[in-house]
Amino acid sequence: MLLVIQSLLLLAGGHAAVTTLIGLSGPGVGRLVDSDLGFFFGFRHRRSLPHDDARPPVPAVGPQNGPVISTDLRQLDYHDADAQLLIQEVQQEYVRLYGFPDGTPVDRDEFSPPHGHFVVLYEAGRPVAMGGWRFNEDARVLVGDLGRVVELKRMYVIPASRGRGHARTVLAHLESTAAAAGAGRIVLETGAPQHDALKLYRSAGYLPVPAFGHYADSPESIYLGKRVCPDS
Repeated sequence: MLLVIQSLLLLAGGHAAVTTLIGLSGPGVGRLVDSDLGFFFGFRHRRSLPHDDARPPVPAVGPQNGPVISTDLRQLDYHDADAQLLIQEVQQEYVRLYGFPDGTPVDRDEFSPPHGHFVVLYEAGRPVAMGGWRFNEDARVLVGDLGRVVELKRMYVIPASRGRGHARTVLAHLESTAAAAGAGRIVLETGAPQHDALKLYRSAGYLPVPAFGHYADSPESIYLGKRVCPDS
């Protein structure tokens, strides 16, 4: 049998394969011979050998985010290094979703008291989420509100920390601080491809409002709002 295999392997391509076959011994030879012959003759079936291990298939495991260790919500300047790190990441996500970054004009002072508010959420000391609001008079006029209106901006959670409730934590904080600052309504613009964001806002009670701002004419833009101070 070894001679037959040797000639077949020589026909298939040379002495190197023959030398490898002769140098092997024990159960490994059975697996090699069976595999090589099957390949040479075009067999689709591999003969089951007694020494083959019957191993169950390994289930496919998707990415799993670990448990939250500790969280810390900090008010930061819009141009703080950690804030800018997350802003760069969300801009890259916009490029992936829309083909370009968010071009809405932003002034750093708009997110500083008393004009606005900006926070970063840390998980075990690492910045993983952010969000902010700024008073927006143009939006107030367009949505027809008599009270003060703030615009929500830069809501983002890094992919590795999603599914842990961070976005909802940041959103609740922004709503409460906006109400404490005298806002009666909070409005926002998001896009149709941002399914998770839309699910979050709608579950938190946000409803459609008239279009406003930089992307008011964009067919992909979705405008939502929520009253945060019922008496205003």
